[in-house]
Amino acid sequence: MVVEGIGSLVAPSELTWGLILNAQRKIPQAIAYMRNGLWQTNIGKTLKGQTIGIWGY
Repeated sequence: MVVEGIGSLVAPSELTWGLILNAQRKIPQAIAYMRNGLWQTNIGKTLKGQTIGIWGY
């Protein structure tokens, strides 16, 4: 469960999944390669079979 004060109840969890996908699939690096004229130099790791650990303060 995600708890917050004001705003969207789903935005923090959606942002978290977006950051996880960015890190695993290396999307920012792929975008940079495409801008330099390269194509699919990496595809990153899939999330299937992985375990996520969440550490909060």
